[in-house]
Amino acid sequence: MPKIQNSFLKGKMNKDLDERLVPKGEYREAQNILITQSENSDVGAVENIQGNAKILSSAFLREDSTIETIGYFADNLNKRAFWFVTNFTGDDGDIRNMSRAQSSNTCGIIMGDLNGSETSAKLLVSGHFLNFSKEHLITGVNLIDDLLFWTDNYNQPRKINVTKAIADSSYYVNEKQISVAKVAPYLAPILHDSTGAADGVTLTRDEDVTSDYLKDKFVRFSYRYKYEDGEYTTIAPFTQIVFKPLNDGLIDSVLTTDREKTDNQDVYSKTIVDVMKNHYNKVEIRIPLPGEDAETDAGANWDNELRISKIEILIKESDQDVVKVIKEIDVVDERGSALQDFTSNVENYSLSPNGTDIYYRKVYKHTYRSEQPYKILEDKQITRVFDQVPLRAQAQEISGNRIIYGNFTENYDLPKDDSGKTGLNYVIRIGSKGDVEYNRSLFTPSGYVRKENNNNVYKNHSIKQAREYQVGIILADKFGRQSPVILSTASQQDLDPNVVIPEEIDTIKVDYKTSDLSELYTEAGTSNKFYSWSTNQVAVGQAISIKFNENEIIPFKEVYNGDVNDEYYNPYGWYSYKVVVKQQEQEYYNVYTNHPADHWNNESNSHDDVLGFSWISLYGDNINKVPRDVTEVGDVTENVAGSDTKLFPKVVKSSVEGDNLSVMGQDQDPVEVMTVGTAREQAILTEGDRDKDRVHDFVMAKRNPLLAQVKSLNNSENNRVLYKITVPIFESNEDDNSYVLVGDGNVINPFIRVGQQISEAGFSVQSSDGSISPVRVGKLVQKIRIDNDEQDDWEGKSIIADESSFSTGVTKAKVGQFIDYRSSNEDDSPESAARFRYYGIISVSDFESTGFIFTTATTVEHGNETTVRRPIVEKIEFNEAGTRMSIQCDRRIFPSGTKQKLTNNGIYTNGNQMMGLYDPILIESVETKSRVIDGEIKYFQKIKLSHDLDFIANQTLVIQNIEEKPIAVSTGLTVLETDPVKSNLDIFYESSTSGLIKDLNDFDPGSGNLIDLPGLKQIEVSYFNTFILAGGGTSSANKPGVFHIEESRIKGEYNGISTDYGVKAHVVDDNYASRVRTNALIHSGIFNAKTQVNETNQFSIGESITKAVDIQNGSIQKLYAEDTNLIIFQENKVSRALIDKDAIFTAEGQPLTTSSKVVIGQIGSFGGKYGICKNPESFAVYGGRKYFADKNRGTIMRLSQDGLTPISDAGMRSFFRDNLPNTKRIYGMYDEQKNKYVVSLQNETDASTYLFEYGSADGSISSTKDTYATLSYDEASKGWVSFYTYKPTFGFSLSNEFYTYNNQDIYQHYSDTVQRCKFYTSTYNDPANIEFVFNDQPSTVKNFHTVEYEGTTGWKMASAETDMHVAYPVLSSDTTVSSLSIPVNFVNKENKYYGHIRNNTTTTALNQIVGVDLSGIKGYFNKVKMQYWKPDEAIASAVSKGELYAVNSETVYSSQ
Repeated sequence: MPKIQNSFLKGKMNKDLDERLVPKGEYREAQNILITQSENSDVGAVENIQGNAKILSSAFLREDSTIETIGYFADNLNKRAFWFVTNFTGDDGDIRNMSRAQSSNTCGIIMGDLNGSETSAKLLVSGHFLNFSKEHLITGVNLIDDLLFWTDNYNQPRKINVTKAIADSSYYVNEKQISVAKVAPYLAPILHDSTGAADGVTLTRDEDVTSDYLKDKFVRFSYRYKYEDGEYTTIAPFTQIVFKPLNDGLIDSVLTTDREKTDNQDVYSKTIVDVMKNHYNKVEIRIPLPGEDAETDAGANWDNELRISKIEILIKESDQDVVKVIKEIDVVDERGSALQDFTSNVENYSLSPNGTDIYYRKVYKHTYRSEQPYKILEDKQITRVFDQVPLRAQAQEISGNRIIYGNFTENYDLPKDDSGKTGLNYVIRIGSKGDVEYNRSLFTPSGYVRKENNNNVYKNHSIKQAREYQVGIILADKFGRQSPVILSTASQQDLDPNVVIPEEIDTIKVDYKTSDLSELYTEAGTSNKFYSWSTNQVAVGQAISIKFNENEIIPFKEVYNGDVNDEYYNPYGWYSYKVVVKQQEQEYYNVYTNHPADHWNNESNSHDDVLGFSWISLYGDNINKVPRDVTEVGDVTENVAGSDTKLFPKVVKSSVEGDNLSVMGQDQDPVEVMTVGTAREQAILTEGDRDKDRVHDFVMAKRNPLLAQVKSLNNSENNRVLYKITVPIFESNEDDNSYVLVGDGNVINPFIRVGQQISEAGFSVQSSDGSISPVRVGKLVQKIRIDNDEQDDWEGKSIIADESSFSTGVTKAKVGQFIDYRSSNEDDSPESAARFRYYGIISVSDFESTGFIFTTATTVEHGNETTVRRPIVEKIEFNEAGTRMSIQCDRRIFPSGTKQKLTNNGIYTNGNQMMGLYDPILIESVETKSRVIDGEIKYFQKIKLSHDLDFIANQTLVIQNIEEKPIAVSTGLTVLETDPVKSNLDIFYESSTSGLIKDLNDFDPGSGNLIDLPGLKQIEVSYFNTFILAGGGTSSANKPGVFHIEESRIKGEYNGISTDYGVKAHVVDDNYASRVRTNALIHSGIFNAKTQVNETNQFSIGESITKAVDIQNGSIQKLYAEDTNLIIFQENKVSRALIDKDAIFTAEGQPLTTSSKVVIGQIGSFGGKYGICKNPESFAVYGGRKYFADKNRGTIMRLSQDGLTPISDAGMRSFFRDNLPNTKRIYGMYDEQKNKYVVSLQNETDASTYLFEYGSADGSISSTKDTYATLSYDEASKGWVSFYTYKPTFGFSLSNEFYTYNNQDIYQHYSDTVQRCKFYTSTYNDPANIEFVFNDQPSTVKNFHTVEYEGTTGWKMASAETDMHVAYPVLSSDTTVSSLSIPVNFVNKENKYYGHIRNNTTTTALNQIVGVDLSGIKGYFNKVKMQYWKPDEAIASAVSKGELYAVNSETVYSSQ
């Protein structure tokens, strides 16, 4: 009979094709077999697979069958394996509200040493704080150097130091120690001691300190921690600027305590403020040490549980964008033991957060003595406001020496106030510095407030006036992740109308403080008085304070709780807060100059309508502070220019006429600078004036000043404009009475100019008889008799003179003369008093009712000034006959409404009255003259007048402007503040105020209720941007100053070092919320073991560290680094990102890679719509081949150089299509020893995945549909080799050995110490099966009579079945059976085993007789299952290895 032969040369299953079509060399399915390919003689041979033996166990945690391995990492370099185990299930809740492992649960990390025959397991970390969950597999694990990183998408990403964990399994005991995100400092350095003392105690000037590094700088201090593994934390909040002006900021002392000469004149002559240099050169800095902030034992040693190795003390100068290191403090030695030098400087710092309890913070005290910094931090450390380490992450990989996470959770949901609005309910105030802490009666409630000690630490600091500030809150978790700026939810109803200091919601305008600064604080119980802005304590300057309105600021369950055994344990809660401030009105200058000259053009006859202007002298730095707009001029030596600068009068001249004092300016809007030019360009100095050796305090001609013209600065009631210039008469010229020499020899007044006139008030003339009498200053030209009977001009400006006053049509009157009353006498002698006066500060309506009057008084008050304002002739007309003359003046002379004449007392009469027409006595020239007096050169001004006058020396000459534009000058300090530069950036800067959330809440965790505690509700914010200087007073402590200056620059210089507004910037983010960025990647800083750089905790929010892939392809589930590429596995797509390089494209569109500073570069996807779904555990890699499962598409995929290939299509397409979609876990692993990808499909309850055959106790085989199917794909055969009866949880290859995990133990496969086909903890080994098909000439019916195989003894034919018949099994040759006429087992003949096929069909088919007495079965094909199983063998041996090379069958082709 012909034989049909079947071999297994192709070595793969085919469950897709019909039995008739299965190609030769392939088989239908197999269980627990290998197709041997290692030896030429055995190529294509089937053998039963070896079993696996437990080599390492984590049973030292506890013997518990519920403990499972949920993740692993194979360290090929060191031949180690790490695995993660737990029996806790967990849930899918929010990270703050998820269920957590309890003390009864087991969580642990184990390391197995797999180096050759010496294998051992070591517990690295254990404890329920690990909070592992069986529902959250750990598929992102990496080892870099000796740091093991992992993520499980349930907890935050974590890391341990393997070496330290090996040495001590109790080294890691809490979340803070293992998180990738490091606990960040939240407090600024403390600059005062525990008593609150600062100035003169912790902040001092030490004459023994030789360095003046701080003298001309504004500096802030901060610090950061360095952890034992090399990570640096973010920089702590900075202090405010550590600065105190010399001489306590007083500018009126001749010799200050800091040995700097200063006074008001010194300031405006130099245009700088020498006291604006730093008094401090020694600073005690107390660095808060990390802890739980709940210690109650002051004597307890500091517990370095966070493994801090170093502390860097930092300094930042306000004019530089870099942070420098001034000291690195070693905390521990190389063995991790605390250093004596460190512990000896650790102090207790007591806090009382709620007014009742006291706990102690540990601080490290360092004394800084103005040493130069020794290194600079990278620029990126400033923008590293916080580290955006993901809260959770699904995928993790190391590429480019960086940690990369994919599909991560970021941010928390912001808290809500009692009304449900997102935000915090608080209000803010402005008050004198320290009042919040020292005068609680000012506030409601009046309970405990946090003591910032601003009045002691920041002595002369203040919040800048005339600015608007917005105050926000930043929240942070224990690990430094921060919220954006949170603004107040308060409404107007939340503002307390009964408080002394008004409240605002979160934005407040700081008013201009105009009060006299001589307010004093009297020390209690003494008569000691101190300069202070507060009556409660010594304080200079103002501060913002904040008050929280609700008892529970943050809901308690959202607040950090680090006690893992507490029912409220929440390591991810809000932990700390800090206050931030936005100020958009920023850079400004103070212009220090002499008193301005006030120039007033009163065209409206009303003092209240001021159309005048003032002159400001610009010299020294002032020229740059008030710049000219040179685009408006051609030759600047001939033209004045405009300016965009606005000036705010802060310190102005006193209201007392003639004095040189300065006082506070009034609250008014800034004035615009109208023009800027030199004195000549502004026509203040004429061509005849000499510029040489001029020393006048205003012009300061030696400095070639510019003069700025502005609208009148002194238009307030307290600072009236002077209408005249008064100068002393030095001598007159006896030969020519038209000349006079004026001045005091020291000051040249440039505002004495040609064209001005001499006023009568202020000097007298000497008559021939020696008598002295006042003079009417003017030359009588003509007397006229007034006759207004025919007056038609009732505007009151004209005089009608009759013909007795002039010849017909001829008069000496002319325009420009002035008129004055004369008595009826006809002589020309001067009158004894001026008669015609003008009230200048009455309204027009009052004028019309009262009019002008004649009086015998010599002066009339014009506001606060005395002046003479005579009518000026503007127009002269005659009637046609020339007999009447009308003289029209520039102002009203008579009231309108009735015809009248004026008498001596202003009563109407018909009598004749005389008026005089006078030529004014004008200045025709001005020259500078010098005289040597007592050996010293003195300078005077020689004035030539238009008419002769007799002068008396040592009296005064009063000069007024005939054009009504009088100029007056006094000397003294004027301070004008430039309009601030407005920033459009909505940036908030950190203050130095921060604290713990728990100190804000009135909550009792024991009862779980809100309680009425005097919690921390009011805080004075440590945020200052200017310094207070005082002046105008005496050196006596009782009168230190009558004005103050706000100065923000060193010495007040142009381009001088200025205060900054803070170091770290924050913004409001309306879109901030907890979110899962399923399609995004985020990367850390770099790790370099050689340079000891570890930035794996640095996820700087200030850098571009994220990259997104197409969200339409689903979430990122797995990352794999390959060379310098990163393979990204999404649910529905696989992509590749360039790492540390990017792609450019040619004109043809071809990509060219190039090096780049971009960490995650161009992303390109692989062809085909395949992804890893949500089964990253299916991933395995060997060489350049990556394997994974796409459950949604029912495929197993391979990614290699030829792209994506669905290897499940290799004869197993239908199997995977039917089973993958319902599979929960798909564990993938690569067996390097046998060069196979092994995948295990596992469900929890669905026992329909695959029908397995298991060995049992009675020596029989049970067939069971189980909840899993494990099978392997062979790259050599390009097909699926076999199913296996082991159910692994993860597996890997190491040193060409294959290992898998079961529960919490690790097993080595292909072991010689166990039976073949015996796996894990099963009692019995399982059978090895292979099912194949005899299908030659599949269209022909055949009779299959025998079966024979080539191989080892022990195989049996477990079944044979055609499309028509079934057969009895053929037992193995070594099976003992009863004697039958037809053998029932294989018989060895010439090393081949023969057996008869006995028909077991009970029904007749196709006219064939069936029954046990006949042999053979009939059909188109014959499906045969060969099985090898020896349950009675205790261990594996050569005998127990079952090999099968080929199977034959004798057949007869049917005649039908």
